[in-house]
Amino acid sequence: TVTAAPGKGEVRFTPTEFRQLTVRDPKLWWPNGYGDPALHDLKIELAANGQPSDTRALRFGIREVSYDLSLFDHVGQLRRVN
Repeated sequence: TVTAAPGKGEVRFTPTEFRQLTVRDPKLWWPNGYGDPALHDLKIELAANGQPSDTRALRFGIREVSYDLSLFDHVGQLRRVN
């Protein structure tokens, strides 16, 4: 349960405050041709004074993006960093 201050139109949720937002071992979403496009379902329900106010359901994907970078270290050796 979260209480929004009067006049505030936004509430932010973080995994630090709400552990249930942490996704353990998620199935990753892959672009077309690279693997299964795994999607997850999320349903958000809002209530005002104990009565349903609004509901939103959506599907989303979780991606991992990485980048390989080649760098020279302090002795001139080429190193790859991910």
